[in-house]
Amino acid sequence: MKTPRIRIIRSQQLGILSLSICIVLIHAYMYVDKNYYSTSDKGSQIAQELLVYKLEQDTLEEQKQEKSSKVYSPFNPNALTQKQWEELGFSEKQASAIIKFKYIKGGNFKSIDDLDECFVISDKKLEELKPYIQLSDVKTTSSYKKEFQNNQYNTERGERQNVNYTLKKFNPNTYSVSDWQNIGFTEKQATTILKYKNSLGGNFSSKNQLQRCYAVSDEKFTELEPFIVLSSVQNQKEIVKEEVKALKSEKDLNSITFYDLANYNLSDKIKGRIIGFRKALGGFAKKEQVYDVYGIDKEVAKQIISDFSLDESKVNKINVNSCSESDLYNQIYLKKYKQQILDFRYQSRITKESLASIIKNSSDLEKILWYVEF
Repeated sequence: MKTPRIRIIRSQQLGILSLSICIVLIHAYMYVDKNYYSTSDKGSQIAQELLVYKLEQDTLEEQKQEKSSKVYSPFNPNALTQKQWEELGFSEKQASAIIKFKYIKGGNFKSIDDLDECFVISDKKLEELKPYIQLSDVKTTSSYKKEFQNNQYNTERGERQNVNYTLKKFNPNTYSVSDWQNIGFTEKQATTILKYKNSLGGNFSSKNQLQRCYAVSDEKFTELEPFIVLSSVQNQKEIVKEEVKALKSEKDLNSITFYDLANYNLSDKIKGRIIGFRKALGGFAKKEQVYDVYGIDKEVAKQIISDFSLDESKVNKINVNSCSESDLYNQIYLKKYKQQILDFRYQSRITKESLASIIKNSSDLEKILWYVEF
């Protein structure tokens, strides 16, 4: 009786061959591992690092696959909470920024372009979400407003809640960012108020409009409401003119204060420079010196010069023959020639004529003569 022959098909042959190769490789790896890594700390460290790297790569690949397989459903971006934005793949900070931006836009995204303007939404992400976006307005209730304000208070630093200020009558239509900051708002809140005002056509026509601004809490509006005096910008200009006329009769350029410049289109920094420049000079000797204030708008300077008189008797003059070295250094026009003046007066008394021999620049000499005596 013949012994039956065992027939092995091609796929079985390949399987047996693959298994044999795997067994050989395992034995080879165990041999190398035992004989190399056991005697080499460096080799052991490399093996561990490679294992960690492989695990990290596997994790990243899993995350990538999970992200790419994410299934979206239609949604209205105006109705999403911060948590829901996070579920769409945004970080906590990104989701918070999107919520803020939505309220700066007036409480609703009106178009895809509005979403495109939000810098935390990348072009790639927006393209990914576009097919599922269904835009429609959502009523922004007071609870939404409160949520936005709390979001601002919790995330912004340098908040101005503890700033000391005294409220007085004001027209919100003429207030700048710095003006709003001076009555307790942060810079971001002040910017939001101005953007909201511009969206209304450039003016608040009623107190209720200001109350509805998302950057103005109910408590803050209650504080401000008694001091709000609404008028159009044109009417306000007439009021300012009357105030300036009254001010002009009482004060001159050498006595005005920081607050006397409040009605001009100047930043607080420029107002401070005007007062600081006057002090460094020892007083304005000529009205035209206002033009020399660094960064001042020429038209605004022209208006200030026109509105105020000048009392030259308030100019602080220096006796070049008896003043100290620090007096010469602290006066803007004289500091440049301090050493020449000191050297000359060691030899002889300085006169107007001799000063002209020291200071060759005629323009500098003219200005210095406004502030010296002999």
